[in-house]
Amino acid sequence: MPAPRDIPRPPRPSRRQVLATAPTGPRPSGPRAALTAFRLADVRLLESPFLANMRRTCAYPLFVDTDRLLHTFRLNAGLPSSAEPCGGWEAPDVQLRGHTTGHLLSAPAQAYAGTGDEAYAAKSRSPVSALAECQRAAPAAGHRQGYLSAFPESVFDRPEAGGKPWAPYYTLHKIMAGLLDQYELAGDRQALTVLLDMAAWADARTAPLSRERMQTVLKGGFGGMNDVLARLYLVTGDAAHLRTARRFDHEELYAPLAAGRDELATTWAARRTAPTRTCTARSVTSACTTGP
Repeated sequence: MPAPRDIPRPPRPSRRQVLATAPTGPRPSGPRAALTAFRLADVRLLESPFLANMRRTCAYPLFVDTDRLLHTFRLNAGLPSSAEPCGGWEAPDVQLRGHTTGHLLSAPAQAYAGTGDEAYAAKSRSPVSALAECQRAAPAAGHRQGYLSAFPESVFDRPEAGGKPWAPYYTLHKIMAGLLDQYELAGDRQALTVLLDMAAWADARTAPLSRERMQTVLKGGFGGMNDVLARLYLVTGDAAHLRTARRFDHEELYAPLAAGRDELATTWAARRTAPTRTCTARSVTSACTTGP
Protein backbone atom coordinates (compact mmCIF):
# COMPACT_ATOMS: atom_id res chain seq x y z
CA MET A 1 0.00 0.00 0.00
CA PRO A 2 1.20 3.55 -0.61
CA ALA A 3 2.12 5.68 2.35
CA PRO A 4 -0.58 7.92 3.79
CA ARG A 5 -0.59 11.27 2.08
CA ASP A 6 -0.72 14.59 3.83
CA ILE A 7 -4.18 16.10 3.94
CA PRO A 8 -4.36 19.66 2.64
CA ARG A 9 -5.51 22.10 5.26
CA PRO A 10 -8.90 23.64 4.58
CA PRO A 11 -9.16 27.43 4.43
CA ARG A 12 -9.35 28.96 7.88
CA PRO A 13 -13.05 29.44 8.67
CA SER A 14 -14.65 32.43 10.26
CA ARG A 15 -14.89 32.70 14.00
CA ARG A 16 -18.16 30.81 14.03
CA GLN A 17 -17.80 27.09 13.40
CA VAL A 18 -21.24 26.73 11.83
CA LEU A 19 -21.03 27.99 8.28
CA ALA A 20 -23.84 28.79 5.90
CA THR A 21 -22.61 26.64 3.01
CA ALA A 22 -24.49 24.86 0.26
CA PRO A 23 -25.32 21.16 0.71
CA THR A 24 -22.69 18.67 -0.51
CA GLY A 25 -25.34 16.08 -1.36
CA PRO A 26 -28.99 15.91 -2.27
CA ARG A 27 -31.51 16.85 0.38
CA PRO A 28 -33.88 14.10 1.51
CA SER A 29 -37.06 14.02 -0.54
CA GLY A 30 -39.03 11.88 1.93
CA PRO A 31 -40.89 12.83 5.11
CA ARG A 32 -39.45 15.61 7.24
CA ALA A 33 -38.00 14.60 10.60
CA ALA A 34 -39.19 16.32 13.76
CA LEU A 35 -35.56 17.04 14.68
CA THR A 36 -32.60 17.60 12.39
CA ALA A 37 -28.88 17.69 13.13
CA PHE A 38 -26.32 20.10 11.73
CA ARG A 39 -24.96 18.82 8.44
CA LEU A 40 -21.25 17.99 8.52
CA ALA A 41 -20.80 20.41 5.63
CA ASP A 42 -22.04 23.22 7.89
CA VAL A 43 -19.31 22.65 10.50
CA ARG A 44 -15.58 23.33 10.34
CA LEU A 45 -13.05 22.75 13.09
CA LEU A 46 -10.70 25.59 13.98
CA GLU A 47 -6.95 25.06 14.34
CA SER A 48 -6.73 22.86 17.42
CA PRO A 49 -5.74 19.38 18.60
CA PHE A 50 -9.17 18.27 17.36
CA LEU A 51 -8.38 19.42 13.83
CA ALA A 52 -4.94 17.79 13.99
CA ASN A 53 -6.53 14.51 15.05
CA MET A 54 -9.08 14.80 12.26
CA ARG A 55 -6.33 15.24 9.68
CA ARG A 56 -4.52 12.15 10.92
CA THR A 57 -7.72 10.13 10.89
CA CYS A 58 -8.71 11.35 7.43
CA ALA A 59 -5.36 10.23 6.00
CA TYR A 60 -6.25 6.58 6.51
CA PRO A 61 -9.13 6.19 4.01
CA LEU A 62 -6.89 7.62 1.29
CA PHE A 63 -4.13 5.18 2.21
CA VAL A 64 -6.19 1.98 2.05
CA ASP A 65 -5.93 -0.24 -1.05
CA THR A 66 -9.55 -0.60 -2.14
CA ASP A 67 -8.82 -3.57 -4.43
CA ARG A 68 -7.79 -5.56 -1.35
CA LEU A 69 -11.02 -4.61 0.40
CA LEU A 70 -13.03 -5.62 -2.68
CA HIS A 71 -11.21 -8.94 -3.17
CA THR A 72 -13.73 -11.16 -1.34
CA PHE A 73 -16.71 -9.26 -2.79
CA ARG A 74 -15.50 -9.98 -6.30
CA LEU A 75 -14.79 -13.65 -5.63
CA ASN A 76 -18.20 -14.06 -4.00
CA ALA A 77 -19.83 -12.61 -7.14
CA GLY A 78 -17.82 -14.86 -9.43
CA LEU A 79 -15.60 -12.02 -10.65
CA PRO A 80 -11.80 -12.28 -10.95
CA SER A 81 -9.48 -10.65 -8.42
CA SER A 82 -5.71 -10.81 -8.14
CA ALA A 83 -5.49 -8.50 -5.11
CA GLU A 84 -3.78 -9.62 -1.93
CA PRO A 85 -6.48 -10.67 0.57
CA CYS A 86 -6.82 -8.69 3.78
CA GLY A 87 -6.21 -10.34 7.13
CA GLY A 88 -7.87 -10.21 10.53
CA TRP A 89 -11.64 -9.88 10.47
CA GLU A 90 -11.45 -9.29 6.70
CA ALA A 91 -9.67 -12.54 5.94
CA PRO A 92 -11.36 -14.74 3.30
CA ASP A 93 -12.27 -17.39 5.89
CA VAL A 94 -13.72 -15.02 8.50
CA GLN A 95 -17.50 -14.60 8.66
CA LEU A 96 -17.34 -10.83 9.23
CA ARG A 97 -15.48 -10.18 5.99
CA GLY A 98 -16.85 -7.19 4.12
CA HIS A 99 -17.85 -5.02 7.05
CA THR A 100 -14.70 -2.88 6.93
CA THR A 101 -15.55 -1.94 3.36
CA GLY A 102 -18.74 -0.38 4.72
CA HIS A 103 -16.78 1.63 7.26
CA LEU A 104 -14.44 2.78 4.52
CA LEU A 105 -17.38 4.04 2.50
CA SER A 106 -18.69 6.04 5.45
CA ALA A 107 -15.30 7.49 6.44
CA PRO A 108 -14.40 9.28 3.17
CA ALA A 109 -17.99 10.47 2.76
CA GLN A 110 -17.83 12.06 6.20
CA ALA A 111 -14.36 13.43 5.48
CA TYR A 112 -15.58 14.98 2.23
CA ALA A 113 -18.53 16.59 3.97
CA GLY A 114 -16.31 17.84 6.78
CA THR A 115 -13.54 19.27 4.61
CA GLY A 116 -14.86 19.77 1.09
CA ASP A 117 -11.73 18.02 -0.25
CA GLU A 118 -12.67 16.33 -3.52
CA ALA A 119 -10.00 13.67 -2.96
CA TYR A 120 -12.32 11.87 -0.53
CA ALA A 121 -15.24 11.79 -2.94
CA ALA A 122 -12.95 10.59 -5.73
CA LYS A 123 -11.54 7.83 -3.52
CA SER A 124 -15.05 6.48 -2.91
CA ARG A 125 -16.38 6.47 -6.45
CA SER A 126 -14.25 3.51 -7.50
CA PRO A 127 -15.37 1.10 -4.72
CA VAL A 128 -19.01 2.13 -5.14
CA SER A 129 -18.78 1.36 -8.86
CA ALA A 130 -17.05 -1.96 -8.13
CA LEU A 131 -19.70 -2.94 -5.58
CA ALA A 132 -22.40 -2.16 -8.16
CA GLU A 133 -20.63 -4.51 -10.57
CA CYS A 134 -20.53 -7.24 -7.90
CA GLN A 135 -24.24 -6.77 -7.22
CA ARG A 136 -25.10 -7.07 -10.92
CA ALA A 137 -23.04 -10.27 -11.15
CA ALA A 138 -24.50 -11.83 -8.00
CA PRO A 139 -27.46 -13.69 -9.64
CA ALA A 140 -25.10 -15.50 -12.02
CA ALA A 141 -23.13 -16.65 -8.95
CA GLY A 142 -26.25 -18.16 -7.35
CA HIS A 143 -27.42 -15.25 -5.19
CA ARG A 144 -30.78 -13.50 -5.27
CA GLN A 145 -31.27 -10.21 -7.08
CA GLY A 146 -29.90 -7.29 -5.06
CA TYR A 147 -27.63 -9.35 -2.82
CA LEU A 148 -24.25 -7.77 -2.09
CA SER A 149 -21.75 -9.18 0.36
CA ALA A 150 -18.31 -10.72 0.68
CA PHE A 151 -19.78 -14.08 1.80
CA PRO A 152 -22.40 -16.34 0.20
CA GLU A 153 -26.10 -15.65 0.65
CA SER A 154 -26.46 -19.23 1.90
CA VAL A 155 -25.02 -18.02 5.22
CA PHE A 156 -28.45 -16.53 5.96
CA ASP A 157 -30.03 -19.98 5.79
CA ARG A 158 -28.37 -20.80 9.10
CA PRO A 159 -29.93 -18.17 11.39
CA GLU A 160 -33.29 -18.74 9.70
CA ALA A 161 -32.96 -22.40 10.67
CA GLY A 162 -32.09 -21.53 14.27
CA GLY A 163 -28.29 -21.50 13.93
CA LYS A 164 -25.96 -18.69 14.96
CA PRO A 165 -23.43 -17.68 12.30
CA TRP A 166 -21.26 -14.68 13.07
CA ALA A 167 -23.63 -11.73 12.60
CA PRO A 168 -24.29 -11.62 8.83
CA TYR A 169 -26.87 -8.81 9.14
CA TYR A 170 -24.40 -6.83 11.26
CA THR A 171 -21.99 -6.95 8.34
CA LEU A 172 -24.63 -6.05 5.75
CA HIS A 173 -25.65 -3.07 7.85
CA LYS A 174 -22.14 -1.60 7.65
CA ILE A 175 -22.21 -1.84 3.85
CA MET A 176 -25.70 -0.34 3.60
CA ALA A 177 -24.84 2.49 6.00
CA GLY A 178 -21.70 3.25 4.00
CA LEU A 179 -23.69 3.47 0.78
CA LEU A 180 -26.26 5.75 2.38
CA ASP A 181 -23.48 8.01 3.68
CA GLN A 182 -22.02 8.11 0.18
CA TYR A 183 -25.34 9.29 -1.19
CA GLU A 184 -26.25 11.76 1.53
CA LEU A 185 -22.80 13.21 2.20
CA ALA A 186 -20.95 12.82 -1.10
CA GLY A 187 -23.86 12.97 -3.55
CA ASP A 188 -23.12 9.58 -5.16
CA ARG A 189 -26.39 8.54 -6.80
CA GLN A 190 -25.01 5.15 -7.82
CA ALA A 191 -24.56 4.37 -4.12
CA LEU A 192 -28.28 4.97 -3.61
CA THR A 193 -29.14 2.67 -6.52
CA VAL A 194 -27.06 -0.13 -5.02
CA LEU A 195 -28.55 0.49 -1.58
CA LEU A 196 -32.12 0.38 -2.87
CA ASP A 197 -31.46 -3.03 -4.41
CA MET A 198 -29.95 -4.24 -1.13
CA ALA A 199 -33.01 -2.98 0.75
CA ALA A 200 -35.28 -4.82 -1.68
CA TRP A 201 -33.24 -7.98 -1.08
CA ALA A 202 -33.59 -7.57 2.71
CA ASP A 203 -37.34 -7.12 2.32
CA ALA A 204 -37.68 -10.23 0.14
CA ARG A 205 -35.44 -12.28 2.43
CA THR A 206 -37.23 -11.44 5.68
CA ALA A 207 -40.85 -11.14 4.48
CA PRO A 208 -41.54 -14.92 4.54
CA LEU A 209 -40.29 -15.30 8.13
CA SER A 210 -42.75 -15.40 11.01
CA ARG A 211 -42.33 -12.82 13.75
CA GLU A 212 -41.09 -15.55 16.10
CA ARG A 213 -38.51 -16.79 13.59
CA MET A 214 -37.34 -13.26 12.87
CA GLN A 215 -36.82 -12.63 16.59
CA THR A 216 -34.63 -15.75 16.67
CA VAL A 217 -32.62 -14.47 13.69
CA LEU A 218 -31.99 -11.19 15.54
CA LYS A 219 -30.36 -12.99 18.45
CA GLY A 220 -27.30 -13.44 16.25
CA GLY A 221 -26.75 -9.67 15.96
CA PHE A 222 -28.05 -7.29 13.33
CA GLY A 223 -26.12 -4.05 13.85
CA GLY A 224 -28.28 -1.09 12.89
CA MET A 225 -30.34 -2.67 10.12
CA ASN A 226 -33.49 -0.98 11.39
CA ASP A 227 -31.63 2.33 11.62
CA VAL A 228 -30.33 2.35 8.04
CA LEU A 229 -33.69 1.23 6.65
CA ALA A 230 -35.54 3.91 8.65
CA ARG A 231 -33.05 6.49 7.34
CA LEU A 232 -33.63 5.22 3.83
CA TYR A 233 -37.37 5.73 4.35
CA LEU A 234 -36.73 9.34 5.34
CA VAL A 235 -34.70 9.84 2.15
CA THR A 236 -37.10 8.14 -0.27
CA GLY A 237 -40.52 8.31 1.38
CA ASP A 238 -41.02 4.64 0.41
CA ALA A 239 -42.94 2.99 3.28
CA ALA A 240 -41.59 -0.43 2.25
CA HIS A 241 -38.26 0.48 3.86
CA LEU A 242 -39.94 1.39 7.15
CA ARG A 243 -41.89 -1.87 7.07
CA THR A 244 -38.66 -3.82 6.63
CA ALA A 245 -36.95 -1.77 9.35
CA ARG A 246 -39.61 -2.78 11.86
CA ARG A 247 -38.86 -6.46 11.27
CA PHE A 248 -35.45 -5.77 12.82
CA ASP A 249 -36.91 -4.44 16.09
CA HIS A 250 -35.58 -6.91 18.66
CA GLU A 251 -38.15 -7.29 21.41
CA GLU A 252 -35.58 -8.78 23.79
CA LEU A 253 -33.88 -5.39 23.72
CA TYR A 254 -36.73 -2.95 23.14
CA ALA A 255 -39.48 -4.40 25.38
CA PRO A 256 -37.59 -3.74 28.65
CA LEU A 257 -36.70 -0.23 27.47
CA ALA A 258 -40.33 0.48 26.60
CA ALA A 259 -41.31 -0.72 30.08
CA GLY A 260 -38.74 1.57 31.71
CA ARG A 261 -36.33 -1.23 32.68
CA ASP A 262 -32.59 -0.94 32.02
CA GLU A 263 -31.35 -4.43 31.15
CA LEU A 264 -28.60 -3.31 28.80
CA ALA A 265 -25.81 -4.39 31.15
CA THR A 266 -26.65 -8.04 30.47
CA THR A 267 -26.56 -7.63 26.67
CA TRP A 268 -23.45 -7.82 24.52
CA ALA A 269 -22.35 -4.29 23.59
CA ALA A 270 -22.27 -4.80 19.81
CA ARG A 271 -25.87 -6.04 19.94
CA ARG A 272 -27.20 -3.17 22.03
CA THR A 273 -25.38 0.04 21.04
CA ALA A 274 -26.53 0.49 17.44
CA PRO A 275 -30.06 -0.86 18.11
CA THR A 276 -30.42 1.40 21.16
CA ARG A 277 -29.35 4.41 19.09
CA THR A 278 -31.95 3.27 16.58
CA CYS A 279 -34.62 3.75 19.24
CA THR A 280 -33.84 7.46 19.15
CA ALA A 281 -33.78 7.61 15.35
CA ARG A 282 -36.99 5.62 15.09
CA SER A 283 -38.74 7.89 17.59
CA VAL A 284 -38.01 10.73 15.18
CA THR A 285 -39.30 8.61 12.31
CA SER A 286 -42.47 7.85 14.26
CA ALA A 287 -42.99 11.57 14.73
CA CYS A 288 -42.80 11.90 10.95
CA THR A 289 -45.46 9.30 10.34
CA THR A 290 -47.86 9.94 13.21
CA GLY A 291 -47.47 13.62 13.95
CA PRO A 292 -49.55 16.45 12.50
